Order: sequence, then C-alpha cells, then structure tokens
Amino acid sequence: MTHEQLLDEIKQLLPEEKKALLDEIFRIVREESRPSAPSAFAGQLREIDKPEFVARDEFQNSQKLSLSLSQRLYGILKFNGDPPNDEEVKDLIADYLVRKYS
Repeated sequence: MTHEQLLDEIKQLLPEEKKALLDEIFRIVREESRPSAPSAFAGQLREIDKPEFVARDEFQNSQKLSLSLSQRLYGILKFNGDPPNDEEVKDLIADYLVRKYS
C-alpha cells in the first residue's frame, strides 16, 4: 500500500476510528522512542549531584555536601604527566582552529 492509498483509507474512517488509530500510533511511537536503560556509570554520575550522595570518607561533613557538581568532579581526569599549562592550552586551541579552518 502506498502512502497516498493509506491516507485515502484513513480519510474514509469514521471520526472515532480515526481517533483510535491516532491513539494507537502515539502508543507505538512512545514505545519505540523510549530510551534504553541507562548504563551503570550514567546512574553513578546522576547520583553524584544528589544532595544525599555521600562518597565514602570524602564528603562526610555537611559543608562539603554543598559543593557544586563541577567541584565534586574536580580531579576526576588523570593526565599522563602534568596537566597542560595556559600556553600549551592556547597552542592546542590554535592548532585545532588551524586544522578546522584549513
């Protein structure tokens, strides 16, 4: 059945049949568009931002619990050697822009 034939068939339906069809289409689309189950890692990251989250000995006092998410995640990245200094970061950005716009 072509798209046009399908539309012609739908136009011939009674209003309550059209509504039932529309409801069924919405149900199917909702089921197909549901996100897959989040990974365990994603779940752990979501828990970090919750105020009741307490990471072992690190966040025992209430003052540290008031830290923002970015402050809690500080130090999560590990560098090979020292982190880049300001000049190295500027050079990396310049190199990236040259490659991007060349």
